[in-house]
Amino acid sequence: MNKADCQGTGYKDPTSYLDNKPFETEARNARDTGRCLSGTARDNSMAPGGKINRPKTDLQKNVLKRRRLITREKRRKHKIVGAVVDKDLITVHHLKKRASCPRANITLSGKKKRKLIKQLRHVQKAKESMD
Repeated sequence: MNKADCQGTGYKDPTSYLDNKPFETEARNARDTGRCLSGTARDNSMAPGGKINRPKTDLQKNVLKRRRLITREKRRKHKIVGAVVDKDLITVHHLKKRASCPRANITLSGKKKRKLIKQLRHVQKAKESMD
């Protein structure tokens, strides 16, 4: 059977690997010189990685730092300040929360509101009785 007879039929001649000698020598030369070829000529004795625990380059660090700064600025510009329902009645805890996260939506429960109003009333009575 000739190669010309089988052309276009998808049949591969079992001796066709002998025709690839120039490619094999190229692969061998690449392996000896340390170059890497794509596809089947690559030497599979080593792992394909080599990136683990490699320190970041200065360029990488700068890019990451710049991205961090940009996102921080965006957050600052588009800050949504949470609503405070009762401005007169605000506790120390809410002030602390406000300082750490201004977006916090601070609402008082009915129970806490009653307790705070009662506490303020007692403080005012104590002041009046002292005068």
